[in-house]
Amino acid sequence: GFETVAAMMAGLTAKQRSVINNIRAALQMLRQLEPGFFAGPVRFADVAHAMERHSIMKGRKMIFAIKGGLQYESPAEALRDYCADLVEIRERGRGPGAAAGFGAGAGQGPEPEQPA
Repeated sequence: GFETVAAMMAGLTAKQRSVINNIRAALQMLRQLEPGFFAGPVRFADVAHAMERHSIMKGRKMIFAIKGGLQYESPAEALRDYCADLVEIRERGRGPGAAAGFGAGAGQGPEPEQPA
């Protein structure tokens, strides 16, 4: 729950906390706009596309913030660690479209976890 997130954030820098707070706020906004989206596990790519679709945050900006600000290679893993109370991110390689790339189109492709 949120207590776990708060405990994890206690040891982070102000910049890292800001990145997490911005992403959590974006997820909460998406949850209000598209509550059905959160009914089950989703792919990171689908979260990124949904945020872009609602003009909440650009997917690439979110990836850059997570990789640069939080030093996570995997944006999906960062959401699992800091946003598990808001969204369930599907494990890599599960579900339809698992072999496609991130840029394959809306709702297509796996989480962009590997360095380019």
